[in-house]
Amino acid sequence: MAMEVTRVNVWAGSIADQPGGLATALAVLSMAGVDLEFVIARRDTIGQGVVFVAPIAGAKQVRAAKQAGLTKADSLGSLRVSAPNKVGLCSDITQKLAAEGINLRGYSAAAIGRQAVVYLAFDNPADSATAARVLKSAAIQSTLGKERTMKTTVKKKAPAKKAAAKKTVKKKAPAKKATAKKKAAAKKKAPAKKAAAKKKAPAKKRAAPKKKA
Repeated sequence: MAMEVTRVNVWAGSIADQPGGLATALAVLSMAGVDLEFVIARRDTIGQGVVFVAPIAGAKQVRAAKQAGLTKADSLGSLRVSAPNKVGLCSDITQKLAAEGINLRGYSAAAIGRQAVVYLAFDNPADSATAARVLKSAAIQSTLGKERTMKTTVKKKAPAKKAAAKKTVKKKAPAKKATAKKKAAAKKKAPAKKAAAKKKAPAKKRAAPKKKA
C-alpha cells in the first residue's frame, strides 16, 4: 500500500485540568457512536487543558461534539497521512515539507504493525493544501520508482528462466533418442525370432512319421 494523504477536520475544545476532565468529553462522543481515530489532550494553562479529536462526521456526531464543548478547528488545516511503516518515514515527511518552506503547527504519529498514521496541523488551510500537494507528488514518484525496479527485476530473471528451459530440453532429448534406438533394435530382432521358429517347425514334422512306424 502506497502513501495516502487526505484532508481531515479536527475538532478541538477546552477541558478541565482535573481528574475526569478528558473522560467527560470523550464519554459524550462515545454515547453518540463516534469512532475516534485521533485524540490528543494536554494542559494548556494552569487549571485548563485542551483536546483535539478526529474524525467527526454526520449530524448526530456534530451535535455530540458541540455538546462536549468542541468546535471544528477551521483555522488549523490538518492532514492525515497513512503509509507503510518504515525507518525514516517521519523524517522523510518533515524534510519534504521543510524544503518547501512549510511550517508545522502540530505533528502526531503512531505505528501499529506494518502501518503508520501521521496527523499534521498547519497554521492555515493554504499551507495544508500545499503540503498535501507536496506529499502526494512524493508518493506518486515513490510508486513509479518501485514499478520501474520491479520491471527491471523481471527482465533480469527472464533470461535465466529461458536458459533453464533450454537446458531441460537438451537433457530430455537424448533420452527420447535412446528410446527410439531401442525400439528399432527390437524390430530387427523380431524377424530373426520368426525365422528361428520356422526352422524348428519342419524338424517337428519329420519326427512325426517315425512314431507311426
